[in-house]
Amino acid sequence: MISNVKSVLVQRKSKSLVFSSLVVFVMFIAVRLHIKCSNIQATGTLSTGALKNHGAHPSTSKYNSSDQNGRKVKPIDCKDLRHGLVGELKMAKHNATNHTLHTEPAPEALPTYTTDKRGRWFPLSCQPKQKTVIVIPFRDRYEHLKIFIEHFVPILQRQLLDYIIVVVEQDFTQNFNRGFLFNVGYKEALLLTKDNPAPLCMIQHDVDLLLENDRMIYECSKNPTHFSVSLDKFKYRLLYSSSFGGVTAVLGEQFERSNGYSNVFFFWGGEDDDFRNRLHVTGYRTIQYKNASIARYSMLKHQSAEVIKARLDALIFGNKIYHCDGLNSLDYTVKSRTFEKHYVLIKINVPSVLKTSSICRNCISKHLKTNDTYLPKVCR
Repeated sequence: MISNVKSVLVQRKSKSLVFSSLVVFVMFIAVRLHIKCSNIQATGTLSTGALKNHGAHPSTSKYNSSDQNGRKVKPIDCKDLRHGLVGELKMAKHNATNHTLHTEPAPEALPTYTTDKRGRWFPLSCQPKQKTVIVIPFRDRYEHLKIFIEHFVPILQRQLLDYIIVVVEQDFTQNFNRGFLFNVGYKEALLLTKDNPAPLCMIQHDVDLLLENDRMIYECSKNPTHFSVSLDKFKYRLLYSSSFGGVTAVLGEQFERSNGYSNVFFFWGGEDDDFRNRLHVTGYRTIQYKNASIARYSMLKHQSAEVIKARLDALIFGNKIYHCDGLNSLDYTVKSRTFEKHYVLIKINVPSVLKTSSICRNCISKHLKTNDTYLPKVCR
């Protein structure tokens, strides 16, 4: 009798141990699954919470740099996730020729983007190494701007860029000054992106140029780079070997060190060559984009501006005044800042009487003699 009782107790104890072991094993599997799911979220799969916070301010987004337990996870480089690029964009030529708004069909699965609702857009699934600022000098070409935005937004998001498009519109008190507007755009971009510590990549972009291949990534390299090396207008040939107009890319530190563009090119042409010279004088080597087969652009049709001889005079004197004519002598007034869905429109007033501006008072009058050239005349 006693032996039978002992046998029953042993069997019950054995079953209890098996059950306890099974419970421990199930808990172990559950913990492993939880950790694995956390890692999956950290490596790019968006959680429900992330989707709900689609419009969150960038300061609350850490590019998935930590898991649910707050542990640091190395962020994913966006270049490793650029699987949605489509290559040649057949609609670019069509858009440029017909001034239509048709764009390439977007890939089915695009990484989720969010915005700070102040012009900046960035991916939630990875971390770009730079912040891309596209500055467009602009005046009264709203049809072109509409086409530009429709064309480029899908491209920039397929390239997984942290970007902002800054459109700087000049009033009509002076002739158009492309370089001046680039300087303004850079200053304004610094304010708009001050919460983003990534290196600034400035893309200086004419509004009438449409990229034909999205594999040309809008990022900066260690050398200031001319992007628009192949234009349909010039039969996809480089106009001249040192060309540096149309679309160019420079790092913020390169733009700062060269003092930006000259502020006195109130006419068409020359300011891009002067800027290239500034970069050379300050120790940078400008290059053409390495792959001309993808650095192709279609140009929207527009009336060409008159070439003014005075630009040659401005180029001659440029090296003498670059240290005081540029970012450090910029004088403008902001009329309005409008935050559109995909770009920021900044309307500015240019001084109507340049002789009272800092460029004339503190730079040209001190470093150039009065003679019959354009530069002194803008200060009279």
